[in-house]
Amino acid sequence: MIKAFIVEDEFPAQEELKYLLNKYPEISVTGTFQNPKEALKKIKEEKPDVVFLDIDMPFMNGIELALKIQNLRHDIIVLFITAYTEYSLEAFKAYPLDYILKPVDEERFHRTMEHLKKQYHLIQGKKLREEEVFVRCFGKLEVSRMEILKGTGKKKRDTLKISNRKVKELLAYLISRFGRPVSRKELIDILFNRIEDKKTINHLHVTVYNLRRTLDRFGIHRKYITLKEDYTLEISPGVCDYVDLVNFVSNNSFIDESNYKEAERLLKLYQGTFLEDEDYVWSAETREWVEDMVEKLFLKLAEYYENADKFIQAERSILALLDMNILSEQAHHFLMDLYISRNKMMKYIRHYEEYKRLWQKEMGAEPEDKYREFYQRARKFIEENTGIIGKN
Repeated sequence: MIKAFIVEDEFPAQEELKYLLNKYPEISVTGTFQNPKEALKKIKEEKPDVVFLDIDMPFMNGIELALKIQNLRHDIIVLFITAYTEYSLEAFKAYPLDYILKPVDEERFHRTMEHLKKQYHLIQGKKLREEEVFVRCFGKLEVSRMEILKGTGKKKRDTLKISNRKVKELLAYLISRFGRPVSRKELIDILFNRIEDKKTINHLHVTVYNLRRTLDRFGIHRKYITLKEDYTLEISPGVCDYVDLVNFVSNNSFIDESNYKEAERLLKLYQGTFLEDEDYVWSAETREWVEDMVEKLFLKLAEYYENADKFIQAERSILALLDMNILSEQAHHFLMDLYISRNKMMKYIRHYEEYKRLWQKEMGAEPEDKYREFYQRARKFIEENTGIIGKN
């Protein structure tokens, strides 16, 4: 949840901004202030994630307050919402996320909120990665933290050992449903084969208790992982590969200059399918969903690289996808189209021949006409101009 403060001396403007923010359930307004000095005091105490600021206010203007906030904490996001255009240049001394003019245009405001969510996740992810608490779900389920050895200051990665199978499966299932309440009946169906009686209800309570105790004893602070009373598992950004991937894909419909590095980081973490080493029946559907999501992200990243005129990176992304799923038809088509667009004839010929053999063997089918026809033209061209083979 993104904690927000509003500092605005006019009450109607406060109410309008709260109305706009109410459309974003992930943003919670935890403080509203008309006096900037009172706001600064509360910011020191409560440490909000974002502060929405007017500029023309009594006692202290919004720019002065923003500069004090930045001196106080660099990780607090500042956003100006004001009726004055003339302060825009001066305002950017405080490194705000945006400078929005009143009356607020809702479409512009929505774009800014999407940017805000991305910035928040990047900040939180960076903070938590520095502390190196990590939950791995791709390949195998593993919870680890970085331990600092007393006296030496040296760091050692410590891995949580969960010997109880039910506790481990409970953790895995709650991760797969992160951020959402899970009913007692659902957990009993998953863990105890739909047998709901006094014994299994008690067994569930004991299993939940043991999971909480296991995480606490291992030293996982609740700011990283919290198991709530309604069985909602909250996991902070930067802690879990699966959670970060799902959140990134949900919040980024396309890849651009602002997010491609995070896409690269997340794809590098994909070292195997979701809970690959576990034999949970319920995980098969999630595993297929994640594989599809990862494939689409690889394709979006490759498309970004192609549009940015970065051939090598685009090719590398698609080859990585094919290494993960050799039967990805979209990946084969993208790679062949990429070679055609860049006139990489030898690369095209080699890949087409591999693609043809694979499709005949695995699918009992032939490549599409357009690829076969280009292959024939490319072969003819190469045969007639053998001197250029080395250039491709």
